[in-house]
Amino acid sequence: IGLLLLWMLAWVAVPPVLKWQLQSRLADLLGRSVTIGDVGFKPWTLEFTFGDLAIAGTAAGGPAGAASAPAKVEPLLHVQRLHLNLSGSSLFRLAPVIEELDLDAPQLRVAHVSPGHYDIDDLIARLAPKPETKPEPSEPARFALYNLQVHNAQLRFDDRPVGRVHTVDALQLSLPFISNLPAE
Repeated sequence: IGLLLLWMLAWVAVPPVLKWQLQSRLADLLGRSVTIGDVGFKPWTLEFTFGDLAIAGTAAGGPAGAASAPAKVEPLLHVQRLHLNLSGSSLFRLAPVIEELDLDAPQLRVAHVSPGHYDIDDLIARLAPKPETKPEPSEPARFALYNLQVHNAQLRFDDRPVGRVHTVDALQLSLPFISNLPAE
């Protein structure tokens, strides 16, 4: 009965807490607004489902936070649905073991705004290692990923200096397995 109550509490409490924490922490990390429509969690199978995940783009392709006339800003990345199925062996291996990662209709939009500058320059600067901190060489992060599926992906690259837009529509990707765990 105690385990059943714990599962029910996790089933009810984890989605809103996870949504709140992911949105705020990702927004702080990226310096851009991050929204998640809905979150689902099945504690008995360790499955997570995220709907309408979006990372904000920049207004008119300029730097993030630049003042400009109000306009419809397309998101940099929008994923209609992300399904993640974690394995319980992650706890024993002390490394993420993902049994399934399924992305439905991801849309990525990147713009080349001027020679040498892109609308994602702010993200690259935030995520790049700081030159003053030189990390010591270490082992690579251990992981295992089974069943990566990407359905109906759309990629759009707007090369404004040249005046061309390059697109890839309805991209399908299936990767059965990738791992760097010694036993895998």
